[in-house]
Amino acid sequence: MNALIEAAQTLEKGAAIIEERGWCQGTNLDWDNRVCVFGALALAMGKDVSDDYEGINWTGRNSSELTQMMVGSLLDVIDPPHRLNAVTDREAAGSISTHWNDIEGRTAIEVTTTMRSAAQRLYKKGTP
Repeated sequence: MNALIEAAQTLEKGAAIIEERGWCQGTNLDWDNRVCVFGALALAMGKDVSDDYEGINWTGRNSSELTQMMVGSLLDVIDPPHRLNAVTDREAAGSISTHWNDIEGRTAIEVTTTMRSAAQRLYKKGTP
């Protein structure tokens, strides 16, 4: 399978996980089993979810490549001029989590819509 398509499908699956379980801020997984954007993506990738970003197991087959594509596409939708100035993938992911997912006033609908928009960008790139 094309890696871009796989990343797009993972973003869509993550959005569906948020809709099913509920969305949270300030942690990847809360006491009610709701998840933030990265908790949802970790679950969509079949990874373990802990309550801190460092604890998510992003390793495994193609995980870093998928993560890079998903984070890049999310940043393109969320922050086209990349004002978050993240240097590494981990910093970019942390910026999305703390400066976007966790911002006061953010809603679950905004998160899932953005995840699906990022997925659509990847589908367009991955379709010949």
